[in-house]
Parts: sequence; structure tokens; C-alpha cells
Amino acid sequence: MSYRKPKKFLVSVQTLLISTSVIMVLAIGGTILTLGYKGANDALTVALEEQFETLGVMLRERARRLVDPVQSQLAMLVHDQVTIASDLSTRLSRLPVLSSVLDSNPTLQNLYVGYPNGEFLLIRKIENDEQRVQFGLDDTAIYIVQTQTLDNDGTMVGEYRFYDADLHLQDVQLKPDYIYDPSDRPWYLASEGANRPVTSEPYVFYSTGAIGITLSQRSASAASVIGFDVTLGQLATEVQNLRLTPGSEVAIVEEDGTLIAYPDLSQVVRRTASGEVVRQHIESLTSPVLSAVAQQYGLSGGYQHGMVTAAESQWIVSSKPLDIGMGKNVRLLFAVPTKQLFAATRDIIRDQGIMILLLLLLCIFITLLIIRQITLPLRQLSKDVHELAAFEFANPIKVNTRVREAVALAETIDRLRLTISRFLDINRAIAAEEDFNTLLIKILDEIIATTETQAGILYLTDEDGQALVPFVSRRAKGESLEVASMVVPLSFQEALVVRSARYERSENVIASNQELERMGLEDLINILAEPPAELLATPLFNRSNELVGVILLVEDGTIDPALVRFTEALSGLAAVSVEARRLIAAQRELFESFIQLIAGAIDAKSPYTGAHCARTGAY
Repeated sequence: MSYRKPKKFLVSVQTLLISTSVIMVLAIGGTILTLGYKGANDALTVALEEQFETLGVMLRERARRLVDPVQSQLAMLVHDQVTIASDLSTRLSRLPVLSSVLDSNPTLQNLYVGYPNGEFLLIRKIENDEQRVQFGLDDTAIYIVQTQTLDNDGTMVGEYRFYDADLHLQDVQLKPDYIYDPSDRPWYLASEGANRPVTSEPYVFYSTGAIGITLSQRSASAASVIGFDVTLGQLATEVQNLRLTPGSEVAIVEEDGTLIAYPDLSQVVRRTASGEVVRQHIESLTSPVLSAVAQQYGLSGGYQHGMVTAAESQWIVSSKPLDIGMGKNVRLLFAVPTKQLFAATRDIIRDQGIMILLLLLLCIFITLLIIRQITLPLRQLSKDVHELAAFEFANPIKVNTRVREAVALAETIDRLRLTISRFLDINRAIAAEEDFNTLLIKILDEIIATTETQAGILYLTDEDGQALVPFVSRRAKGESLEVASMVVPLSFQEALVVRSARYERSENVIASNQELERMGLEDLINILAEPPAELLATPLFNRSNELVGVILLVEDGTIDPALVRFTEALSGLAAVSVEARRLIAAQRELFESFIQLIAGAIDAKSPYTGAHCARTGAY
């Protein structure tokens, strides 16, 4: 039969996808370039008006976030019991409070309390595994508590205590060589006559060797001085993170030009040959621009900004007072090279244009590859479906692609090919087989093969229609299944085959021992290679909706719901064959009865030949 194609303009999927993709990519790329160029111009127009003021506020807030929490925590701890405790046990009982303060602020490195009699308490975190190895600790050690206390003889005793994260004591080590008198330390002396927090100059921490500053304050009872060590590394990191461009210069200095914070901490302080730590002046920086800002605008007064020429470059600079809670007059110096601030923006626009163009070309190329992966399998499947339409079922259907949907479609069409092919095979078997008993066996074999189940049993109703009698049992691959099965009365409603016949639908259950015993099939567990997992029973009804039999399929795995519907469709062929077998048997019985009737009439017609037909039939 010929198929007439519609007379209208058709477009292939490949052409449609390529055209749509190219148009969308070009539209998106053009829009991005246009909006990017316009947005950059607008940003350059307003950048100088807002940038410095916003940056100054932002730097001040970030710097305050480093110092203010420390001062607040210090102000609370000066009222804590640890500042007046006269014995070590009372001081150690305050470790939960001290450790929580230390954990709450990453800028804090040490927290300590100095007492007038020379006693001392310090808590700090273990920073690395080298310290754990140094003290012979495991990975659970988190805190070190260093103490100096007077014993009963008036001797100062130094001890190190080590705690885990839950402040469980892990070890105590005596340190006879640990001698530290807090009363002669600058942070202690500076706080004795002050009622507010005192910030020290940067120095080397005695306990860790790190460089930083100390915030200290006399306790509320004036019985001790409490101090916090704050690392300058954290402050330098905060300053560095606020640079607008890679070449920007940012520094926090005092009025005399002494550096407080700079991204490169090695230029803030240095060690002399004798080991003394010396703070550096702004003029010692490798970049001369901030020194030029200090010379041109000074380090006092209000907010100032302008242009400075240094290192053969133009810089946009600002000098702004900065309150970071250190109790000193501090300035924020900021410098951005104009070459980076302005030219970089235009370079970005240019680079973005080039990148977008390259991305457009790359997207088009990738789109072509993806479309090819979609359209080639569709073409192959279209060709295979045409072969199915021509009743060519010999070639399996498959596609060489990684597209999941295309592979799934090919597998579905191939299952359709196999299903139609088996239907045709069953129809040919029905048409060619003259022995209906053999035909029923072939139909059961085809059903087992088509549904890919382990085995199957065909039950037929007896002459009275009161029981299901096993007719044939088969394995996969057309082999006979030697299993003892019993006649199942239709009144025995617990049996699976009876339930399916009663409710006139397929029944799918787990192949339990109890379910098999109800049908006398408990031997299946030992006969089959794999123990049956599920059973599927499908009733067979003739055209008068009378029950003629039941097909029972055995599977070693889970039965797909689609298999149930498919078995119901195949059961119609079996029902027709069973009905035909019974009709032929009934016709044979009718024909034999008709012959007997004629023979009896002939014998009764003549008294001389009476009973001749009966005697002939006996021979």
C-alpha cells in the first residue's frame, strides 16, 4: 500500500534546531554586549562621586568589627570572678567562660589575667600539629592553659594544662623554667593607672612568638589586669580584602606615619639583629605612593582626596580619619591607580566582547554536535520504523548514541518489533498446526518466550466446569517441566488460579510456599534453577465469556505491570485455541452419534440383517 506524503512545506528537525539555536545565541550575545557597554559607561560616570566615601565607611566598619567585639568582651570580663580569684581552682572553674570568649572571635589569640602578686593565668588554642607533637598530645587537645601560682612556701610554680574541646583535662605538665612576671610587662603597667581599655604597640607575643597588639584593662576590683592578644595578621587581611584593584594601596597609620596595618605584614614590623621588634614608618614601604599622599595631604584634619603622581603613574588617593577603637588618632590612606581603575573597565568590555564572540562560535559548534546526536538516532529510528511498516522484523533496532531518550525509544521500538513478530509467529502456528494438543503446547511456549518468564502451566476446565485440570507444564526455551501438579477445584478460592478466574482478571502474587502448596506446586522450588519469586495467573474466557482455562506463569524476579497487561492480551489466543479444541471434540462426538443413529436404523429395518451393523462395529 502506497503512502501519499502531505503537500506542504516541511522542515527537518536538524534544520529547525540549528536555526533556532543560532538565532538565540546571536540575540543573547548582542544583548549582553550592548548592555555591558552601556552599563560600563554609566558606572564610570558615577564611580568617582561615590567610591571613596563608600569605601571609607566600609573600611571603618570592618576595622571596628575587629576591635569593638574585643573591647566589649574585655569590658565584660573585668567584672568576672576570675579577676578576683585568689586560688587556682577557682580560676580554672572560669575556663568555660574564657574559652567561649576565645572561640567567639577569630582575631583573639591569647586571653590572660595578671595578678599583683605575680601570679598569672593564660588560655590559648593549640594552633597546629607541631605544638601537639611538642607537648606529646593527641588530636583531641584543643586548649593550653598556662599558670603561675605561689605554693605554700612562696615559690612560684609554673604549669601547663591541656584540655579537649569539652574542657576535659587531658594532661598537666610542670614547667620549672616557666618564669613570667606580668607586673613588669607594658600591658600590665599601662592598665594599672587607667580606667579604660589600653592598646599596646605591636610587639611579639611571649607565649606564641606571633606579632600583634594587646588590649588590656584593669579589673573592676582593681585586683588584677586582664588582657587580650589580637593578631595584626587578621587586621592586615581585612585591609587587603578591601582593595579595589590588584595595584591598590591601603594602609592604616598613626599621625606620625607609623604603620598600624598594611597588607604585607612584613613591612609593618621587623626584627632587628638583636631580636627587638621595631614598627616601620610609612616612608619605608616599597611603594612610594602612600608616602606621597602623607606628604601632599598630611596625616591630620578631615577627609581629603585628589590625584597624586608617584612611580610614574597617576593615582586617585584619599586620606580619612578612622576610628577603630585604639584610642589613638588613626588615618586611613587609600590609593588606586587610574590606569587600573578606568582602563581596566574598558579592557573588560573589550575582552568581554571577544570572549562573547568566541563563546558564540563555541556554542554554535557544540550545538551542532548536540543536534547531530539527536537527529542521527531519529533518522535511524525513522528508517527502522519504515521497515516495521513493511513487515521486516528480522533486524534488531538499536542506535549508537548517548542520548538517553533516543536509546529508550529504540529499546521500546525493538520490544514492539519482538512483540509483533511473536504475535505473527503464534498466528502462523495456529494456522499451521492440525493437532490442537500440540498447538496448545506451542502457544504456551510462545507465551513463556514472549514474556521472558521461567516457566508456565496451562490449566483447562474439566467437562463439568467444576475444576481446573493441569494440561501441560513447560519451561523456558520450549522444554518440558516435570512437576507434579494437582487438579484445583473451582470451589477452592484460596488458590491463585481460582481467584484469577473468579475475579476475571490477572492476579500477581509473591511465590510463597503456602501459595505454591495450595496448587500442589511446592516442588517448583527444587526443580527450577532459580527459586520462583512471583506468580502470575491469567484466566482464559471464550467468546461466550465462559471460563475455559487458566495460564500460570512463574518468574524468578519482579513481574512488570506491563507484563500483566501483555499476558492478558496473549491469553485471548490461548482461549480461542482451547475453545476450538473443544468444539472439534464436540463435533467428533456429534458425528459419531449420528453414525450410530443411522446404523441402528438400518439394523431395525430388516429382521434378516438385524444387528449386522452393531456386530460389524464390534470387529
